[in-house]
Amino acid sequence: MADTHSVIGTQNKKGQTYTDTWKMMHEAPRTPSFFTGSEVIKEALRRASCDVMIAYPITPQSEAAALIGELFAEGYIGDYFRGESEFAVMSQCAGAAFGGARVFTTTAGPGTMRAMENFPMWAGARLPIQMIVTCRGINSPARAPCRRGGLRPRHQQRRRASTPSKPGTDSAATAGCALN
Repeated sequence: MADTHSVIGTQNKKGQTYTDTWKMMHEAPRTPSFFTGSEVIKEALRRASCDVMIAYPITPQSEAAALIGELFAEGYIGDYFRGESEFAVMSQCAGAAFGGARVFTTTAGPGTMRAMENFPMWAGARLPIQMIVTCRGINSPARAPCRRGGLRPRHQQRRRASTPSKPGTDSAATAGCALN
């Protein structure tokens, strides 16, 4: 393992000075301030000295990805681009890390599920990828709202489904849903 004290006091390519984390957490002066979660992610990334940021916008991390775009404009991140899907983003992160870059990405609950296949590769190869996973519930099919109104209790759905549909109605759009 490399000696971490050899970089303390030196500067990275963005002009930031490497500091001992003990000093940052225990001895640095503190000023009270308010940050949103996305602003905290932006500030953490600014201090992390990442080379590449790859993202795919998915709520609720879309705001964080947009704020990180400002860091790219300020020169704190070397490359910043959007992937075509969550799975693609995680694969692109692996490719950039295999190429020697320090990589950062953000995702949320459903995106994490779509990208799950890449995580064992990251861990097995010990890739230097930093990832923020923001909170968002994963919907089950029974909780998905109908296109034309909310779900009714099951006994009303069965009764409604047994009645013939009116001529001219879109039966495909209402299949499985009870209209209010």
